[in-house]
This record gives sequence, structure tokens and C-alpha cells, in this order.
Amino acid sequence: MKRGLKYILNEFVAKIFLNPRFDILLVLVLVTLGIGTIFYTQVEGWTFLDSLYFSVITLSTIGYGDISPITSVGRLFTIFYVIAGVGILLGFINFITDQALKYKIRETPQKKIKKEAINVLAKRKAAKRKSARKKIKK
Repeated sequence: MKRGLKYILNEFVAKIFLNPRFDILLVLVLVTLGIGTIFYTQVEGWTFLDSLYFSVITLSTIGYGDISPITSVGRLFTIFYVIAGVGILLGFINFITDQALKYKIRETPQKKIKKEAINVLAKRKAAKRKSARKKIKK
């Protein structure tokens, strides 16, 4: 049975979304972005979009430098926000990467068929050796 790329991607995405660890990490990422967005909106006086933009750019470690906190409280918050937020975001990315590698390594039906064929051939070869040994002994 040949499976298409769309089927494989759908199966992979479904397995990730059904994993409870994914839910926890996704919520952590969204809460972290939400906290940053709300903080920068309230303390720095930025618009919602600017605050969200800065939060995403900061946590993804891109840091364009086009906007930055100007208050001391904002800068102090950013220090701790980056330390905690980057760790959370990397944990989320690590989980998805780990699942992708596990999915790729998992045996596909084609690999199972090849493995079974190799086992059958190995058993036949072993049986031939055994019968040859019996003939030599006689």
C-alpha cells in the first residue's frame, strides 16, 4: 500500500495533536506570548500588535532591534522574559522535532515486508546449512 505525502503528514500531525505533552507545551508558549504582549502593552504603552510582534521576535531570538523597551521595568522584565521564554519555546520545538524523528524511524509497512523477507531467506539458508551438515555427518 503506497501512502502519499498528504496522508503521512496528516497522520503525523494527528499524532502530535493527540499527545498530552503537546497540549501542555502549546499552552505554555501561548501563555508566555500572552504575558509578554500584555506586559508590553501596559508598561511600554505599545499597541497590541507591536507588543505581540516584539514578544515573538524576542523569544525566537531574531531581535530586529526596531523596537525595544525604554523603561527600566520593561528592560528588567525582558531579561527574565527572554530567559524563561526561550527555554519554553525551545522545549516546544524540541518536542515537535523529537516526534518527527520518532515518526520517521518507525517501521513503515514496506520496511516490515523487507524485514520479513530477509528473515524467511535467513531461515531457508540456515535450514540448508543444517541439512548439509547432516549429509556430511553421514
